[in-house]
Amino acid sequence: MNARTDAGSDQIVARFADLVKTLAAQADQIESAQQVHDLEQAVRNGGMMLLGELLGQLLQSAVDRRQQTLRICVCGARRRHQGVRSRKVGTSLGDVRLQGIYFKCMSCGDCQHSVDAITPEAFTTIMRDMVLVAGVCSTSFDKGQVVLRQLAGVDVDDEAVRQTCLREGHK
Repeated sequence: MNARTDAGSDQIVARFADLVKTLAAQADQIESAQQVHDLEQAVRNGGMMLLGELLGQLLQSAVDRRQQTLRICVCGARRRHQGVRSRKVGTSLGDVRLQGIYFKCMSCGDCQHSVDAITPEAFTTIMRDMVLVAGVCSTSFDKGQVVLRQLAGVDVDDEAVRQTCLREGHK
């Protein structure tokens, strides 16, 4: 890890400690099933948010480490830096935005975004598998979207569920 990732991780740990204190105070006041529901939801939401941020920082660190290895194209020529661009990646902890360099080879025309080096698809493999299960087990792709929101706590467009299922079905 680098210093930026370490600092970000320290912030997440501090925010997690604050969350735990807040939730512990909330737990001391529980007197009904509704309050148990509210506490469970707060734990899930707070935990997923912090874990999603941690995953995003760790993935960004991985992208940053790998970027310069993509400078050389598969054809052997040196690729050109075409600017830094953001890429959204769907994970089981929610969407993360990763920054990476977009490279283009002037010899063969091959292009690659540095995020693609660690995750070439719009979803991580865990999230892709969750989308497939929800899409295949539901009677429609829009119901798969609801299943993902209710059970996993992640928002995935029904069209993304459909495209993912069709793409994997063709493989």
